[in-house]
Amino acid sequence: MNMSLYPRRSRGRDILLVVGWLFLVGLGIALTWYGFTWTEEADQPEGTPSSVAVSDTSPQATVWPTITSLPSPMPTTQAEPLPAGTEGWADEVFQLINQIRAEHGLTPYTRSEVLELAAQLHGQDSAQRGELSHIGSDGSNVTTRVQRAGYEAAGVSEITVTGNSPQWAVDWWMDETPPNDPHRSAILSTWYTEIGMAVVPAGHTHYFIAVLGRPKTP
Repeated sequence: MNMSLYPRRSRGRDILLVVGWLFLVGLGIALTWYGFTWTEEADQPEGTPSSVAVSDTSPQATVWPTITSLPSPMPTTQAEPLPAGTEGWADEVFQLINQIRAEHGLTPYTRSEVLELAAQLHGQDSAQRGELSHIGSDGSNVTTRVQRAGYEAAGVSEITVTGNSPQWAVDWWMDETPPNDPHRSAILSTWYTEIGMAVVPAGHTHYFIAVLGRPKTP
């Protein structure tokens, strides 16, 4: 008779022991991961976003229908005269624009010295920076600039282009197809009634600026 000093082990019992150990190891890993994650989140201040999306929506300012508050102090800069040979370019652009309006059956724009001053000062500011944009070096837009010049507007618009002749500037503004035609629409507007022109030399080119407006009625 063959007898062993050790009892025979059950195969089913061995399987249960292995499963039990695996469960305990898995539970330990899970508890460790949870504790690390909770500690990391607790270190962030309440309300901290996980990500921030930044959208740059700087417009090519064309129409500003409302008037903002008048900045202070008022600037004292005066418009500088154009160099010889270009002093009549602003007049020429004005005439070309009204000629186009006549061809479309529209009434001519009235020339505004105040809007012209705003355009001239913005052109000089842009030339000093070497960049033509609708935002001034002080962050101003066309609405603020016409207010500084003393124009009480129901709404204003500004169109600009860089070039070397009045005809080229006007042709560039008009070379647009509706509905993507902000410059052309400004020239052919039936709402604006006045315009101010400026042509400012800038190195080997010129900055052409037209400011259109409708005066505020009482």
